[in-house]
Amino acid sequence: MSYLLLALITVVIIILAVILVFPFQIFFKLFLEDKKFHGHVKIKFIGVTLLSKSLTRNDEKKKDAKVKDEESGGKRLPWDISRILKGLKLFIDALPYLEPILNAFVRSLNLENFKTDLKIGFNSSVDTEFMAGCLWGVSAILKPFPSVQFRVEPVFDGETLNGSASIHLQLRLFRLVFEFLKSLMHKPVRSLIWFAVRSSNSEESKNGIFKGFKRRNSGKSTPES
Repeated sequence: MSYLLLALITVVIIILAVILVFPFQIFFKLFLEDKKFHGHVKIKFIGVTLLSKSLTRNDEKKKDAKVKDEESGGKRLPWDISRILKGLKLFIDALPYLEPILNAFVRSLNLENFKTDLKIGFNSSVDTEFMAGCLWGVSAILKPFPSVQFRVEPVFDGETLNGSASIHLQLRLFRLVFEFLKSLMHKPVRSLIWFAVRSSNSEESKNGIFKGFKRRNSGKSTPES
């Protein structure tokens, strides 16, 4: 039994080490066509796709949002100002201990590739030339970085704003998790997390299954004794 427990602990340690040391691959494909934005994000780890999601808001989601608005009478729930102020105070108190986490996130993030193509045009050719010149200046500044490609094409025959971007990032979790665990040693951080968890649970009970349960049972009459 002890050997089995030791083997299980060893496997867990190896899995955690792999997750913390090996990078997550994050891919973004972004498109801007006729002033409409859409895109796709994919997250992979050691060759396995963990997430593949469209960034376009489809008609089905719009219908769901419309149904929710109709159910609530088109009115948003009023904000709890006291809760917001309390959360803001807790966040400010915890901010000095959260900065190392942000720094660790930036240091753990590595830009592998960034490529963008942009077509831009205005009704005035002068405006098009001016904006294209500014963007070409940005492109010249970024030229020494081999992982960044910035291409701009001016269009002089009409108003146009089309483009695409491809972004590849790597994220290692070791520093990030280490700084997060260190921050838990400080009471303001623990208070902020506990506040966020309680707020999430209260919103869930207010707008989730309990609200539906009350709505379903509100029309039922009590049985006569």
